[in-house]
Amino acid sequence: MIQVNYPTSTNDPHFEVMEEADGVVSPITGELFRNRADAENEYADMVLDTVTMKVRLVEHDIVYFAHCVVCGRFPGDTDQAYPEWCWVLEDLPNYPDWQATEEQHVFCPDHRPSKED
Repeated sequence: MIQVNYPTSTNDPHFEVMEEADGVVSPITGELFRNRADAENEYADMVLDTVTMKVRLVEHDIVYFAHCVVCGRFPGDTDQAYPEWCWVLEDLPNYPDWQATEEQHVFCPDHRPSKED
């Protein structure tokens, strides 16, 4: 049985600045902000930078982290949050020997389960 010390999801709201074009909303940078004020600052900067882009702030109720569920270590040098688990599954192969499971667990090379587990 896996001891989960660091869950990969949180119900703390995160905020993302997104672009709306032709009724389709899409991420601009993909960065999620832990608080509304930081997202609003980013939002204000983008509105000032462009007059042709419709920019809006989107709140995500659940976000996911690609940190090891055993030790809490993140791959690379970022603690990036993801709006969907599938994005963790897509990004983690960029980090050798890191593993993500369909059960929403992430393992660093030091805590990766053996094939017998």
